Amino acid sequence: IDASLRGRPIGVGTLLSAIGVSDIVLAAVAGLSVLLLVWLEVTRRSFSRLLATATTGQALILLLILTAWFGHGYLNPGVLLGGDIGAHIARVLEVRRGLQDGTLPFWTNYQYAGAPLLWFTGPLLYVVGGGLDIALRDAVLTSKLLLFALHLLSGVLFFAWMRRLSIMPVAAMLAAAVFAGSFAHLHL
Repeated sequence: IDASLRGRPIGVGTLLSAIGVSDIVLAAVAGLSVLLLVWLEVTRRSFSRLLATATTGQALILLLILTAWFGHGYLNPGVLLGGDIGAHIARVLEVRRGLQDGTLPFWTNYQYAGAPLLWFTGPLLYVVGGGLDIALRDAVLTSKLLLFALHLLSGVLFFAWMRRLSIMPVAAMLAAAVFAGSFAHLHL
């Protein structure tokens, strides 16, 4: 980023000089993890067996791992996912201030030229966000945590619905992962 901002050419040397010890360790751990997964599958057929015979609990744990992976970008410092996240952050902050003052603003002239504010998402989202922000005191962090938690919850509830419809655990897990993951990838 620094080379780009300064107008310098970006080559292999520039990229290698930007790599730190933590980057090398992370790459090594990731590479070894992938090799371990491949080894476990080749020698023991662990994942094939898991996918063929997974219980509801095992499928749910795998779903939580997948949805956390798909949605981890919500928590990335300095990255705001979603096209209108700025408006959500502002609304969380505004509701927090309202809750602290003993009011709940539905209408204000400070945003949207006096039009009603973002209640189309559901007023409960902002009330929960405002209440959580009273404790966290950071509307950006509050919005990120709330969106990440809702992302995980959407996958779990979709999985529960699929299981309620008597869909097999692995198929329900895959459907729920696609459902929850589609929104995270859309935002990314």
